[in-house]
Amino acid sequence: MDNIDTYMQRRIWDTEMEVLDVIDKVCRENGLKYSLAYGSMIGVVRHGGFIPWDDDMDIWMLREDYEKFIGIWENNPVDGYFLLRQETSPEYPQNFAKIRKCNTAFVSAGEENTNYHHGIFVDIFPMDDVANNNFKAKIQGYCALFYMLYCRGYASTRDGKFMYWGGRLLLDVMPDALKKKLKKFFFRRITKYNGGDSKRVACFVTAPDSFIYYDKELFYEYDDVKFDTHVYMCNKDADSLLRSYYGDYMKLPPVEERVLKHHPVIVDFEKEYWMK
Repeated sequence: MDNIDTYMQRRIWDTEMEVLDVIDKVCRENGLKYSLAYGSMIGVVRHGGFIPWDDDMDIWMLREDYEKFIGIWENNPVDGYFLLRQETSPEYPQNFAKIRKCNTAFVSAGEENTNYHHGIFVDIFPMDDVANNNFKAKIQGYCALFYMLYCRGYASTRDGKFMYWGGRLLLDVMPDALKKKLKKFFFRRITKYNGGDSKRVACFVTAPDSFIYYDKELFYEYDDVKFDTHVYMCNKDADSLLRSYYGDYMKLPPVEERVLKHHPVIVDFEKEYWMK
């Protein structure tokens, strides 16, 4: 379904912004901070909204606010929207949350046979404190790779050959009870520096991100920015954050790289998708 037409793409964007409006309202009412992140941050800086070939929305939050947001939502969920996270939806393979709109569907290639909520969504990434010592920070990053492995339950070639083959071996021979214990162990390892004197943060959700560090002070100040026709929070010094991750993010990628990244095979604005 890579040939999504302009009308459908616009409807996807409008629905995603509707989801983020709900997240934004919960955050503002409870004194929580978030920021547009990754492609959504590039979008607002470079395009004033979505990157024309982007198909999702990303935000990130410091772990403390992230956990508060989860708790607030679970105690008082918003009608018509669903908080997806592995703790309550075990088949969901990611270690970050999504808010998904009910009675919609956005199913990426490879997700057709998975049994969790597939509504149109916004990704919410937690940012964790990183050890000030570089060696300990590397250990923390590798712990994040193992945590991702046990969250997913399968090895990915995107994590490199060593992690792929080592991961396959570990998952094949290890009993489920031990996998659960190790998953908890590695989570404690990647979050152990939160609340300390760390000067850096990282987003431990993919292999590359686990070794990219950001100045924590950049997460203390936020601006309200106009995104399309909506207003959202964004880190005040978005430029420094984007350059840390992308380099010269203002330079457009080659035309052949301007493609959707999720490859949706099912998009629906009126009904949900569940595995049959």
